[in-house]
This record gives sequence, structure tokens and C-alpha cells, in this order.
Amino acid sequence: MARAAHTQAVLALDQGSHASRACVFDHDGSLLASHEVAVVTRHPSADRVEQDPLELEQSLQRAAEGALARARVAHPRLVAVAAGLAVQRSTLVCCHGPALEPLLPALSWQDRRHAAWLAGLAPEAARVRALTGLPLSAHYGASKLRWCLDHLPAVAQAAAAGELLAAPLASYLAMHLHGGDGCAARAARVDAANAARTLLFDSARLDWSPELLGLFALERSYLPEHAPTRGEWGSLSLAGQDVSLCAVTGDQSAVPYAEGPADPATVYVNLGTGAFIQRPLRARPAAPAPLLGSVLCRDFAGAIYSLEGTVNGAGAAVSWHCARERCDEQALWPALETLDARAPLPVFINGVGGLGSPWWRPTMESRFIDAAGGTANVSANAGAGAVLVRFAAEHLKTTPSALSIEQLDATLVLAFLEHLEKNRGNCARTRNSRLAAIKTFFRFLEYRLPSCLEQARRVRAIPVKKTDEVIIGYLNREEIQALLDAPDPSCRYGLRDRAMLHIAFVGGLRVSELVGLKLVDLAFHPQPTVHVMGKGRRERVLPLWKETVTALRDWLKVRGEPKTTALFLNARGDVMTRSGFEYILKKHVRTAGGKQASLVKKRVSPHSLRHSCAMHTLHATGDIRKVSLWLGHATLQSTEVYLRADPTEKLEAMASLVPPTLRRGHFRPPDKLLAMLRPK
Repeated sequence: MARAAHTQAVLALDQGSHASRACVFDHDGSLLASHEVAVVTRHPSADRVEQDPLELEQSLQRAAEGALARARVAHPRLVAVAAGLAVQRSTLVCCHGPALEPLLPALSWQDRRHAAWLAGLAPEAARVRALTGLPLSAHYGASKLRWCLDHLPAVAQAAAAGELLAAPLASYLAMHLHGGDGCAARAARVDAANAARTLLFDSARLDWSPELLGLFALERSYLPEHAPTRGEWGSLSLAGQDVSLCAVTGDQSAVPYAEGPADPATVYVNLGTGAFIQRPLRARPAAPAPLLGSVLCRDFAGAIYSLEGTVNGAGAAVSWHCARERCDEQALWPALETLDARAPLPVFINGVGGLGSPWWRPTMESRFIDAAGGTANVSANAGAGAVLVRFAAEHLKTTPSALSIEQLDATLVLAFLEHLEKNRGNCARTRNSRLAAIKTFFRFLEYRLPSCLEQARRVRAIPVKKTDEVIIGYLNREEIQALLDAPDPSCRYGLRDRAMLHIAFVGGLRVSELVGLKLVDLAFHPQPTVHVMGKGRRERVLPLWKETVTALRDWLKVRGEPKTTALFLNARGDVMTRSGFEYILKKHVRTAGGKQASLVKKRVSPHSLRHSCAMHTLHATGDIRKVSLWLGHATLQSTEVYLRADPTEKLEAMASLVPPTLRRGHFRPPDKLLAMLRPK
């Protein structure tokens, strides 16, 4: 019997920030098998990100052997004839000695530990970009190597002895995944895509730059030789077979080749630890700023470049969020997939790993724009801008797109504010809200267009109008009880609604705090409490009434086990939204109005429950400080509004005063008055 023919296959290796992966493809490009091995990323501090080089090497070896083993289940005579390696760019490994042993952990591409030192080279930023196509950033290898030489004696000693190799991760892995010939038998090499991410590589000459080496005070001997992307990179010893390594490149540099040759007419988007968008180019981009001019690949025929945009934190931002919010990252990913695209979401200022293109700032505080009102603020500001632009276009008899910033001066803004009150019938509060949005925009312009400084100063000097201090509205005890009794406890959604109303009132929660509650925020032992993340990221822990605990337990019994960890769910099993709770509240207010007629005339919003909690607490304790503590206010000034609505302290103050006496006497009308009153 003739033996079955060998199945020839190609092995694709990918070493990333979160895992090492291997895929086996047949000669038609069909995937036969894959395997993934997770790796650990350590964050010793906010700007330091490290990985174990040995772990990266071993995980890639295990991933490759695992993928080959899986492929051989269906193809016992499979032979891997070639392999390619794609590696996270900008990660640096300092090695020494013939065996190229690591001197310290690998400094990840996310690492920015020497950003402060690098800022001193800011006057050279334009020259660096001209040579490399890249901004002066601590993410790249040059500043990392400079830090190692300046702060680690072992690295400095290896450099002095002529044994130091500052290896991009691709170079380190290609040398260590050998087939028995050993590191000492081969010269260290690196491809152009990974070399370019050191900030020491002249992307026009496709060679190390003496000028850049001098700028960073580094020696050429520290660096590996550069080599074509495709070529003879040695062999890998995998599962008893030597596999020729025929290509080495960066992970993002490999993306445009996923479906075949890189197409200059296509823009490629890739999401991972970071997010990247790039367009291949046949020629080096002359002026890539504020994007990146990257090298995709280089062979004997020349180089292919790309224009690239970067967000440093994509998957890394999710990890950052889970660490901050103490939630399970593995559970969060599926939950994100179920989000309604039409649902209002908070805006995230993503500074994880530093701000990428087009701003290129090494540090930026990552935060959600205030979840209690940030989304509404963004919408309100956008709405104010739209109304202003429409007015300006009509006022100046032009089109909105033809307007210039200079035309939006203080005189026009004042005319716009007058238009709001006279023609649109807006009150002073709305007028002030629109003005605040406009001032926010001009505050932004001050940093972006210095030529508009005087114009911005004049706009920001426009005063607000005084408004009446309206006394807050709240529900009395009978009204609250009628509302809490409105949901039907005999059905699932009734139990959910009763629990939401109870905890919203008892905790004095903002609607964002209510819908943001997670299962882990509840604790029933030893004391029933709820952990609340409030406005401005102020945390508070509140005790719960027995009745509230009972309502919550009843809801948890019927809640089920959906993927999301949110405490309250909508009818689809997704996270309850602000608008969803507002709808539920209005429905139960109508029901409660049938028993408590005073509710029919009141405008009840989710914030009314917070106001009601505050007023009931003030009545019970008489201590405004306790109210402030319960509500999570930053200052007592925010809580004083409840004193104005509460007559109790005013009555006590009046009772403590001695009223002035009245002089005794009787009114004696004059005769003319009596004559006038006398009937005729």
C-alpha cells in the first residue's frame, strides 16, 4: 500500500503583549490548527511595563508545538516547511555574553519610564521625526536603552566590556528559538520594521543612524545587524523537527499581509493591546505628522512603508478599567459585545499607555467624563454648539461650513445669548448653560490656537445672568411609601423595580450610581451594605435597611445568571440604562398617584428620590454634615440647598427668639369715618 503523501504546512508565530500564538496553514492558506499560551505583563508603576523574556520565549515554543500537535491529529504526516515570526514592536531586551542572557526584564512597548528625561530632547523632535518618521516618544527603544545604561550597573558593565546587546524582542526571540546551533554561532540580527521602532533607525537610508546614536549617546556596537524581512533567519527546533525561519517582522507590520500582498488602496485596522490603523505606501511618506511614517517590510527589492495612527491602550484600557473597578476582565469582554449601539455611553479619555496620534503626550489621566452627567454634558455642549453655529450662519448670511473661528467673537456670542431669550424664549438658566458650553469651547481653543487668545478672553469674560434659587422638590413620607408599594411583587420585573426604588431612595443614589451597581458592590454579612462609586470617583459605603435587604434578596432569587455582573438588568438581560430606569419610575409614579393624589401634581425624576432621601435624613438627624456624608457630596456647600427647603431649623430659630411686644390700645375712628360708614 502506498504511503500517504506528506502535508506541507507553514507555521505563523505571533508574540503579543497578552499571549503567544501559533497558527498552522496548508499550502492553500487554510487554517489547520492554532494554539495560544497566555503571558504575564507586570506593571511595577504607572509608567513601567515589564515582561519576562524567558517566559516569552518558552510560551512561543509551547504555542508552536501545541499548534503542530493539533494539526497532526488530522494530518499525521504534516511537515512544517517554513515559519514566520511577528513580534510586538518597541519592546527591548538587554542581553550580554555569548548566550545572550537577559540582564533585566523585557521593557514593553507600553513602558514610558524615561519620558521625563526624553522631554529634554524636545528641541530635536523635528529632526528625529525627519529621520525616523516617528515622534519623540518614550515608547520607543532609544530612551529605554538610555535608562538601562544610566540606572542599571549590570547593563553599564556589559557595555563597558563590549558584551551588551540591546535587542528588540524580535532579535532576541529569533536568536533563542534556535535549532541547536546556539546563539554564539550566529550574529544577532533584526528586521527593518522592528529596528525602526528603536528611534535609532534612518528609515530613508534603511540603516542605523550615526546622528541619532550620537543624540542619545549610544554606541553602534550595542545594536544587532539589520537584515531583510524575508530571508534565512536560521531554524527553529519544534517537536523534534527543525523548521526554517523565513521571515521576521513586527506584529502590526504583518497585518497588511493577512489577506495577501499589502494593498496601498486599503486602510487596515487592527485591535489588540493597542489599536492601530495603517495604509501601505510604495514610497516613504515625506511628511507623516501627526501620524507615523513606519517601515512595513524591507527586502532586496527595496522597502514598503505605511502611514500609521496609534491608540496605545485598547485591550490595555479594558485591563486598566477592570483593575480600577475590581471586575472580572474575562466576564467584561462578552458583556461589551452585548452593548446596544444606540445606548448613551460615557466618553472615555484614553491615556492608558500615553496619548497616541495625533497628540503624542507621554502622560494623560485616563478617566470617564463624569458618569453622573458627563454624557449629558457632552450632548449639551454639542447641542449648544449646533445652535450657535446655526445662528451665526444666519446672522452672517453664510453657510455653517464656511464660518471661521474668528467670526465667533464676543459681539456675536452676546447677540446669540439675546436671541436665545427673546426669540427662542429660553430662561436665564438655559442661557447660562449655553454660555458655559461656549466658554468651555473657547477654553479649549486657548491651548490649540494661540492667535485666538484675546478673542477667547473676551468671550470668557461675558457674565452670567443671575437666576432665582429654586427650592428643591421632594416626596413626603406618604408619597414615598406609595411609590415603593407600586411595583407588583408577584412578578419578576416587579421585584426588580421594588429593589431599585428601595435602594435608590435609601442610598440617595444618583441614577448613574444606581445603574452602575454591580453584584460585588452588595455585602449582606456581617452588616448589610452597598458600595457606591460616586461623582468625581468618590467612594462611599452605606448601610441598608432590613426592608431594602429583603427587596434585594427577592430580586437576586429571580435575577438569573446572565453574562453581565450588573446588579440590575433590563428586559433583554443587559445592564439597566438611565433612560430605562426613568421610564420605570414614571410608570410607578402613575400607579402610586392612584393612592396618593398629591403625586399626580408633582414632577418626579430619578433625582427626586435622592432629594427625598436627603430631606428625610435631615429631618431625622438635624445634621447637615450627615446628609452630606450620606450623599457623597464633596463640600457642605452642595448640601446647603436642603436647608433652604427645610423649615424645621427656621422654626426652631424663631421659637428661640423673644418676639417684640405690641403696645396695647384700641382703634377709635374719627367722626367723619363713622359718618361715611353710617347707612343712608
